[in-house]
Amino acid sequence: MGAALTAMIINQYLAGVSMTIVEIIMFPTISLIIFYCMILLLKNIKSDMIAK
Repeated sequence: MGAALTAMIINQYLAGVSMTIVEIIMFPTISLIIFYCMILLLKNIKSDMIAK
């Protein structure tokens, strides 16, 4: 969902839609934070826990 919001913001910017700076910065930042948390979660999965 975060990638879709970021793509929407980019396309609106290219189409000339007026947006606030908060919209331009907030949603991509949240997307990056979610992506970072997902990477941390996947790195901490133990393979022996999956096998059980």
